[in-house]
Amino acid sequence: MIGWKCLLLLLPCLAVAQVNTEKIRSDEKQGFSGSVSLGYSMAMGNSEYLSFTPSTRIDYNTEKYINFIAASYNRKQTELKKGKEFLMAHKGFAHIRSARILNEFLSWEVFGQWEFNEFINLERRLLGGSGARFNLLHSISDQSIKLFLGTGGMYEHEVYSVENDKSLWRSTNYVSFKWKFTKQGSVQTTGYYQVSVVKPDDYRVISDNALKLKMAEWLTFGTSVSLRYDNDPAIGVKKKYDLELNNNFTAGF
Repeated sequence: MIGWKCLLLLLPCLAVAQVNTEKIRSDEKQGFSGSVSLGYSMAMGNSEYLSFTPSTRIDYNTEKYINFIAASYNRKQTELKKGKEFLMAHKGFAHIRSARILNEFLSWEVFGQWEFNEFINLERRLLGGSGARFNLLHSISDQSIKLFLGTGGMYEHEVYSVENDKSLWRSTNYVSFKWKFTKQGSVQTTGYYQVSVVKPDDYRVISDNALKLKMAEWLTFGTSVSLRYDNDPAIGVKKKYDLELNNNFTAGF
């Protein structure tokens, strides 16, 4: 069965060593599915800016395999008094992932990713890796509550605009909790920890917390808070953390 969804006003994912794929996973229904989105916003007056965010994804799932490709781009700009353009955000990513379901408890995943983020001086990051994903609550009857643990490794090559290229191996680990408290509402929280194998003080942490409320059969409202912390940022990056609050509406059919 093929199901397609259009997402409206989708705000961008926070770019880190590996984009938080937990919040872009589908419901894992068998067959093909996909989505295309176009986020657009603007303001005039005391605050003036223009934001543009297209994104897309496609899934193909079977009884034993979960596969998806996801991509997103965000550009947010404003104008200075002299008429010069000033970028407030400029970033994007593409992610591909395939998981082999071994049993109800364990899956094995492989993934690859490309991304850039101008505001952390990242021209491009290429990475590939593999790891295990554990369904810790698979044995309980209440499927409204889900808890996953993931652990693995990845090889990362980074090109920065202000320093030499960097290639290294990282350990990548995450915990993801999701609770569907009613038919109309759910909450999800995910925490990532990624650390260099040879340099323990080179690590990154991401925390994502999201609430979704179904307003109608075809319309869902979502709000999320994301925190990114990089203990070893690139030269020229002033702060080690970034905090974002996002709101979006999702229309599906």
